[in-house]
Amino acid sequence: MADLVRKHKLNIAGHTGKKAGRSRFVVDAFADSDQIEGLRSEGYKVDVREDVQEAGKKRQLEVGSSAVRALTRNVATATHYLNVNDVENSLAAAASGPNAGFTQLIKLPNKTWEGRECHAIKIANGTQSGRPGIYFLGGIHARE
Repeated sequence: MADLVRKHKLNIAGHTGKKAGRSRFVVDAFADSDQIEGLRSEGYKVDVREDVQEAGKKRQLEVGSSAVRALTRNVATATHYLNVNDVENSLAAAASGPNAGFTQLIKLPNKTWEGRECHAIKIANGTQSGRPGIYFLGGIHARE
């Protein structure tokens, strides 16, 4: 597998290979067409599961659609400080529509000192425990 990373500069998904018989391993990786051709020319068997370039272009068209832009327009073009309703509506909009398959609006366990409910968005695809995550914090000011 080191050869795949060092020589062919592959991005190995999950950083591991799976034994698939005597002297055979299955490795999930991200590779462009030149890398795939190089692997095949050296005798590797390559199964293409998805063309990430095409999938990326399709996703960009989805996200770039006027319906999605309309959902975020209030935040991106706001000419005022966002109030609580603006932030809550934007979170709800971001967690719906084409993002609904991998987002979830979550009610936070504690209310603000003014008694307001707060929400967050969980961005995930899958349910495996122990996965790394990133925490973004925004829409919060000194008294909230």
